[in-house]
Amino acid sequence: MIYKLIYKDKEEGIADLLLKNVINAEGENINGTESVVELGYLELVPATYNDQGEQITPAVVDTHFSYDVMSTDIIDFGAYLIEPKNALHAFYGYPINEEV
Repeated sequence: MIYKLIYKDKEEGIADLLLKNVINAEGENINGTESVVELGYLELVPATYNDQGEQITPAVVDTHFSYDVMSTDIIDFGAYLIEPKNALHAFYGYPINEEV
């Protein structure tokens, strides 16, 4: 299973991953967890620049902290689970918008 998750910040994400037995206290994958990718605050719209390299508009960054998890376990992430239409990360060998 591939899970795409959002949290208010990194600390909330780590706490939930610990609670769900995805990682241990050392941050290592446990149980059926194959991979945890910390994506952080995603850039939704890139910054724009003029020909001289000066920034015209700043990037628009998501207010949620994102993780992608691949696991053989079925995990109920509740409201933290999202289904993006245009995902920004894919696990090798899986389509970028692989459904959970």
